[in-house]
Amino acid sequence: MLHVNNLTASIGGTPILNGLDLNVGSGEVHAIMGTNGSGKSTFVHFLTQKTGYEIAGTATLDGVNLLDMEPE
Repeated sequence: MLHVNNLTASIGGTPILNGLDLNVGSGEVHAIMGTNGSGKSTFVHFLTQKTGYEIAGTATLDGVNLLDMEPE
């Protein structure tokens, strides 16, 4: 269902996420938890293609590249 591979993200050269992999299968429920500044919001910004981040990696949902889609 949702597959994120080797996600790296930074702002202004400051790394926030480094090599994140996540696989969520159909019917599974996952919670993303962590301290302030650990990258939870950055992960969502990656999925919604918010500008201002230097991002690398892949994200697919049911085999469709999320980065090729419009955010809405």
